Amino acid sequence: MERFIGWLNVSNLADFLSIIGFFLSVYVSLGIRKIKKEFLFRARLPDLLKQLQKHATALSTLLDDFQNNQDKIIEELSIAKVNINSLYNKSAGEVKGSLKKLDISINNFLLCQDKNSKIIRGIYLQMNMVIQEINNLKEDEKWRQGNG
Repeated sequence: MERFIGWLNVSNLADFLSIIGFFLSVYVSLGIRKIKKEFLFRARLPDLLKQLQKHATALSTLLDDFQNNQDKIIEELSIAKVNINSLYNKSAGEVKGSLKKLDISINNFLLCQDKNSKIIRGIYLQMNMVIQEINNLKEDEKWRQGNG
C-alpha cells in the first residue's frame, strides 16, 4: 500500500492518464474511420450498382457476337474493373470477397491469350451474383432501419 501511495503523485498520474488518452484517441479514430467507410459505401452504392448493372447488360449484348466484339468486351471489362475496385475499397464482408473474386476473373481474362466466350459468360454470371448480393445487402439495410 505504501508503494502505491508513493507512486501516486501528480507526475505519475499525468503519465498514466496520457497513456490512457493515447489509446482512447486511437480507438476513437478507428471508429470514425469505420463510420466514414460505411457512410461512403452507402452514399456511393446506388450509383456504383447502376454502373455494374450497365456493364453486365453490355456484356450480355456483346456476347451475342463474341468474335466481332472482343475489343468492345475488353474495353467494357476494363471500365467495369474500375467500378468493381471502387466498390471493393468501400465494402466489407462477403460482398468484398465476391468483388475480389470477380476482379481476379476479369484480370485473368484480360491477361490470357486464348479469349473465349465461356470465360466471359462466367464473368457475366459472377457479375450478376455480385449485383444480387449487393441488392440483398440493400434490402437487409432497409429492414434493419425499419425494424431496428
